[in-house]
Amino acid sequence: MRKEATFTVRKGATFSFVGEDEDGVEDLLDAEPGTVRSIHQQLFAIEDDETWDHGSEPVGTLYGVVVVAGGRNAVCHLVFSIGEGTLVATGVLPTGSSFVGDGWIAVTGGTEGLFRASGACQVSTRNPKRWDIFI
Repeated sequence: MRKEATFTVRKGATFSFVGEDEDGVEDLLDAEPGTVRSIHQQLFAIEDDETWDHGSEPVGTLYGVVVVAGGRNAVCHLVFSIGEGTLVATGVLPTGSSFVGDGWIAVTGGTEGLFRASGACQVSTRNPKRWDIFI
């Protein structure tokens, strides 16, 4: 059984997730410009900020596309499917040996309880990746 999370957006809301890859992850550090990769991760709510420990049941799914743009940068378009709604984030992150590197991208909108969301998403990479969303 899949556990879903429902969120109500409020100014100053913060969501933190750990994303575990559903598909294999390839090194993008030396990838040619124009290289396209997809992201498919199960999202888990973080229970401990220091250790990244998280619950055992997924609270959503992350779908995304990464296009290597050159200069060791990649354009990222991410859709977080969380409960009944979605949250969209897009921006440029550095390429890295664990797919993409650490950085910030813009939250550009959402649906349902996340409608009209805006803010920023901080990406921290190791295996798994951490997504901290600030609305």
